[in-house]
Amino acid sequence: MIVLGQIVLFTKNKMRLTSFLSDLFDLEIDNSKDSVRLVNEDLSFLIIERDENLNNQGTLMLDFFVSSFDELRHIRDKYQFLNYRQNSLNQDGTSHALSAQAIEIKEAGEMSFFFFTDPDQRRWKVSCISR
Repeated sequence: MIVLGQIVLFTKNKMRLTSFLSDLFDLEIDNSKDSVRLVNEDLSFLIIERDENLNNQGTLMLDFFVSSFDELRHIRDKYQFLNYRQNSLNQDGTSHALSAQAIEIKEAGEMSFFFFTDPDQRRWKVSCISR
């Protein structure tokens, strides 16, 4: 089973976006040094402030949770297969590859996760509580 973990939003003004989303969705605010987490029973947003010029690419990251390490590995393997298949289908010499490198599953405390990028350059994260 896969569920949406949190929606990560990048912004030039985290306090303005925080105020808007917390009022709109009745979310509790949890501040940290570099980001703001907004939560209720159904939603979780992580607001990260970025100074650089933001365009449509890199302003959103989708974060999903799976129920087991095996499922995490299975999704990673499927992504790598799709990447391989996409690379082999590009017969016109153009590159629409998803990623050229192998995806590493990382560990952070009890959490295992990996990142990948889709063909439209959106960033995705898939996580699970470690074995």
